[in-house]
Amino acid sequence: MSGKRERKKLKALPTFASDSQAKRFVERSDLTKFDLSKGRVMCFEFDRKAKQTNLRMPEGFLASVKLHAKRRGIVYQRIGESLQLLGIEGKRLHGVLAAVGG
Repeated sequence: MSGKRERKKLKALPTFASDSQAKRFVERSDLTKFDLSKGRVMCFEFDRKAKQTNLRMPEGFLASVKLHAKRRGIVYQRIGESLQLLGIEGKRLHGVLAAVGG
């Protein structure tokens, strides 16, 4: 036996056809035996969107917001909502995105 510590081989997560299958898996499985390194934090919204807004901004700012959203794997409107909720106006994108977790 070498002096190196052996790493446990973690199992790959299975894929699921439905939310109920995934829920059952999480309830019944020991997740410490699975490789979760490729997981990412997800945000879910349950409130119904009842109102629409119109937000005007410079084209360059919108292009930056869209690029940032694409890198995060979310729709750009989600970042717009975050900015509105935080009440941030007139700041450069890098400062704004840091405030919304970017």
